[in-house]
Amino acid sequence: MGQLVFCARGYMKKIDQVMIDTGDTVRHISTGETWLVACVQGNDLSWCGWPEGYAKVNDCELIRKAPPEERLAMLAETGGQQFQLDAKQLLTIIAACVPVPNKHAIESIQTIEQRANQHNESHKPKRHSTEEIVAYLRVKEAREIVNAVNMLKGGEK
Repeated sequence: MGQLVFCARGYMKKIDQVMIDTGDTVRHISTGETWLVACVQGNDLSWCGWPEGYAKVNDCELIRKAPPEERLAMLAETGGQQFQLDAKQLLTIIAACVPVPNKHAIESIQTIEQRANQHNESHKPKRHSTEEIVAYLRVKEAREIVNAVNMLKGGEK
């Protein structure tokens, strides 16, 4: 069995240093069934399709790791429905999956803030740390992903 590790989405099984996550393909060890993972929360995963159901991450083995863009699209599309995630929880999960912003994007915000408050005076808008800027950019990207998926869903109707 794999080792359990804690990350932003809770405990997930590590298999050869790779965790099972949304969009991955797994085999349920006791039944031999192959599933596409819809969502992972804690040590539980739900699969896509009917009937809906849940299994322990520990009871599954990874067959195919989904590329990041596939995982993000599935998270945005399903919205964590199986686990009834609220919008803020879903946004946090997607933001954690978004790649770290490039150096240019971070430096551009730092430059704007530097110009607005050269001496970091308390009565002017606060200058943010690099970590705060990275978090802001990741959440912004996550919002754009969710909005794009919602627009596509609206267009399908």
